[in-house]
Amino acid sequence: MNDEFKVPLRVATGIASLLLTMGVACARDADKQVEFVDLFRSLLVPLDNGTRPPPWSLGSQADVRWESALPTPSYPALAKEGLPYAKSAAARIVVDGKVSHERADGTPGQWRILLAGNKAGPLEARLSMDAIADSIFDPQEPLRRANYMV
Repeated sequence: MNDEFKVPLRVATGIASLLLTMGVACARDADKQVEFVDLFRSLLVPLDNGTRPPPWSLGSQADVRWESALPTPSYPALAKEGLPYAKSAAARIVVDGKVSHERADGTPGQWRILLAGNKAGPLEARLSMDAIADSIFDPQEPLRRANYMV
């Protein structure tokens, strides 16, 4: 398998198309933890994908619990952005084994992972926290340590 990847789709600078949006509630808690770098890697599109749309299986790994394997019609705000289909998951993201953030009650925080696009494939990946945190990890740091150029 080719270990080279290109950043998915609507690429911004920094950490590609991962949009870290604060304060969005997760649909349900996840029981497992996923390392941030591993999650990021699972959202990258393999270079050998060519010009084909990426598969909806992006982000698939054992520690991410997707609500469905296939995308479903997205909510109106996403559809207005040209993203009529989506699928989402909940996960506890860790960095070097440490939970990324805690809720006000001291329990480990959760993240919602959203893939959105059209029927052919996802065009965007978004991550959102379930609670406003006093501090959060710098997403560029673990990526640099994993030899990504950010």
